[in-house]
Amino acid sequence: MADNKNLYYICGLLACGIALGAFAGMSGKSSAPSAPAAAETPAAESEQTPEAAPAETDTGITVAKVAESGTGITVTKADDWSAQFPNQYETYMMNNDNSEVVEYTEEHPYIQRLYAGYGFAKSYGSARGHTYVITDLTSTGRPHKLANCFTCKTSDFTAKALNDGDAAYAMAFEDFENQITDPFGCFHCHSNEPGTMYVTHTYLANALGSDLNKVDAATLSCGQCHSEYYFDPATKATSFGYTSMAGMNPDDILAYENAIVDGEGNMFADWVDEENGIRKLKVQHPEFETFLGEGSPHGSSTSMLQLT
Repeated sequence: MADNKNLYYICGLLACGIALGAFAGMSGKSSAPSAPAAAETPAAESEQTPEAAPAETDTGITVAKVAESGTGITVTKADDWSAQFPNQYETYMMNNDNSEVVEYTEEHPYIQRLYAGYGFAKSYGSARGHTYVITDLTSTGRPHKLANCFTCKTSDFTAKALNDGDAAYAMAFEDFENQITDPFGCFHCHSNEPGTMYVTHTYLANALGSDLNKVDAATLSCGQCHSEYYFDPATKATSFGYTSMAGMNPDDILAYENAIVDGEGNMFADWVDEENGIRKLKVQHPEFETFLGEGSPHGSSTSMLQLT
């Protein structure tokens, strides 16, 4: 009787598996990308054809494409994709539901002391939905001098950096602000190619070098912005403090940034404490490095030691 019951369970599971497989196949066919209608997107994008399946390495990792620099690329806005990809657009707009902001300097007053002399002592709001990034950036109490603050905040700046290189980062904040047409949108992770994962921020490709294809494309898409960065003192460009996956740990990143010395022999610092003159660094948001860095079980499965 027990054997028969087990047989029933096994047959039932097989039937469920076949049904789910058939459903997944139908879902995949119905969501296959096609070019947006000409009335909905610029003519350049309306001529696109669906991309082939993303390339995979022999380890099963999906390889991301790296956006080319200096091509004059323009941004197809998230709104322009809404008719073709209504489900994706609907979930993107759910970012609006995450609207609450906590002012950390009021919730945790000690932050004002820790960041004395730095903008975060004046204003430090909690993160909220991606659709609010431009509003939060332009309304914050922290002063902004350069356009590098727009890194990861708007697709327009991502395209600007691709086209103009480091010069984009050194622009005045106000000079770029009036060029924004699209906040954080589809372009960051897909360029203008539906279904294709892209690295559109060249600083990530530069930081990982030959290790880029050892990290799955979906992880890279998040790592472009959820990462530890600094602004290069010379170029003002957004940069990462490592040149391979092996350097994605606190000690090596600190050593990398300490090796950046100005003309007076001072090591790199994000700011100088206004009360004691100590040069300090601020850890930004190193989710990417924490997820894949030294000691992480996720990183060990995609590390150079495992894949070379």
